[in-house]
Amino acid sequence: MTVSINNGNINDHTVGFVAASKHQTGWGFLGWRHHPHLPLLAPIPLIIQQQIGYDSTRWNRTPLLQQFTGHTAIMSRVAGNVNFVRGFSPDGILRSFAMLFGCSVAGVWHNDIPMLGDPTCISYEIPVTNIFAQNFDAWSLQRSLQLNTYSLRTSDGLNSFNCVIASITMLVNYLMTNGLYHNYAIRIAENLQGSRQGDLIQRVLDGSFL
Repeated sequence: MTVSINNGNINDHTVGFVAASKHQTGWGFLGWRHHPHLPLLAPIPLIIQQQIGYDSTRWNRTPLLQQFTGHTAIMSRVAGNVNFVRGFSPDGILRSFAMLFGCSVAGVWHNDIPMLGDPTCISYEIPVTNIFAQNFDAWSLQRSLQLNTYSLRTSDGLNSFNCVIASITMLVNYLMTNGLYHNYAIRIAENLQGSRQGDLIQRVLDGSFL
């Protein structure tokens, strides 16, 4: 599955997040095809498998490091077009490897539009007004400097963040700026248990955020 950059609906204005699965297969690093293992229904229905890139190869996937960790980024859509996609990651290659060993490192927000082409990429999009969708870009840029420490496994959501917690924190905080969207913010915050990529994707696919 890929997320459409332009869905053709000029009345579609949304804010939300996109998430790509980590590469899951029985062959680990050498594994060629993505066979996701999520704790949903057993056996996992074919439609769910397809939605998370079942049987896609490494050549179809986003950069190698993100295949091992998965990735989440905030986004907005204006008049059917994706306005921006931005995710939180370690700042540079050396810091990326350091975080794999449990280190907290400097983090940076960057453009993640290319991840929309990943066959495991799914989106959770909340219908909002045109203006609210447009303003998310500038609002998140202004506040991104406050989220600058990356920790893959020990993020606390206050002083350190991984891509999942950073994205959810940014989205929930933005939704709370407008009373019309408080219920969405509360639902997302309540249903996100833990900071793992699989938790997030599972809750999107099983409808927990709806």
